[in-house]
Amino acid sequence: MPSIITKYKIFLASPSDLQDERTSIDEVINELNLTFGKQQDIHLELLKWETHSAPAIAINHPQEIINYDLGNDYDLFIGLIWKKFGTPTNEADSGTEEEFLNAYNRFLENPNSLQILFYFNSKPVSISEMNPEQLSKIQNFKSDIGKNKNVLHWEYQDTQQYKLTITEADEVLEVEILDEEFGLIDYQEMIEDSFQESTESLSRISDATEWIGEQLNKKTAEINMMTANGNQPSRKT
Repeated sequence: MPSIITKYKIFLASPSDLQDERTSIDEVINELNLTFGKQQDIHLELLKWETHSAPAIAINHPQEIINYDLGNDYDLFIGLIWKKFGTPTNEADSGTEEEFLNAYNRFLENPNSLQILFYFNSKPVSISEMNPEQLSKIQNFKSDIGKNKNVLHWEYQDTQQYKLTITEADEVLEVEILDEEFGLIDYQEMIEDSFQESTESLSRISDATEWIGEQLNKKTAEINMMTANGNQPSRKT
């Protein structure tokens, strides 16, 4: 029998140095669709230029192609930035900033139309990887969206959790995404390994208990033998 599926679109924006995060979020979204989404008749679609845009030519800037292909119809915007701000476009200092501004302007027109989440990777950067110009742009952008645009941004490192809140009318979906490369199968294997370790530990405890029992029986037999021969063992013995 046909069922009605509620679909949420998630727009993911970031410079190219956060490919691991982009892949991680994609994997977790797929797992959520197979588990939570399937049970609740909800489907999450992750919009990324890698999967939703195609090679083409633009009149002014390639960012126009991405903007057109990904569209402006999404429920949640996720922005990520680390050590690279990105390449300037005709509208902003980077493609990520332009995508954020598109989402922000849409929010100003209709605050109920989407939610915006922005995260900054706080993992230390080596001196050889530092680009003063890029870092300056990142700091200015971070300060601007926090002070002037009222964006409550968060920082994260490799094990930080992303909390995604998707709101549509009176319905709210909240899920937590771990920024780790663990899937359902991984957790199942971890649980099985834990059970195996527990079983092995119990087996070792059982063997040790049996050995202790044998030693006690041996010592008891020695004492009984000494007593039977009329040699009352001293307290020291």
